[in-house]
Amino acid sequence: MKGFGHLSLILLFLLFFVLLPYLPLGIWRAFLLDVGFFVLLLTALALSWDLVARTGQLSLAHGAFFGLGAYGAGLLAPQVGTLPALCLGALAAGTGALVLGWVTLRLHGLYFAMASLAFSEVLRTLALKL
Repeated sequence: MKGFGHLSLILLFLLFFVLLPYLPLGIWRAFLLDVGFFVLLLTALALSWDLVARTGQLSLAHGAFFGLGAYGAGLLAPQVGTLPALCLGALAAGTGALVLGWVTLRLHGLYFAMASLAFSEVLRTLALKL
């Protein structure tokens, strides 16, 4: 019977989000869309941190991967359109993560944290200089 309260709460939120696009929100529609997108973005970031933290590692490069994907998508959006740019930005972030993972595969603890911090700083410096 304990789980029924959680299930009803989940169903209530699901119903709310299904009906939300049909509500007459007027000027608030764009604001709620922006806030919802930002919440989903931060949720994905928090889940990625949680996933890595459960392995016992401390990665300081998650922001760099988000930045790499956003920077790539922002540069490509005027040429190829929004949806292909988002896909290519995600591919760029995944490629950056693959490169960092390949280089730091055998590092643990503080060494892994310092390598991921160095990767973040290199990407930050490149973004500021380009």
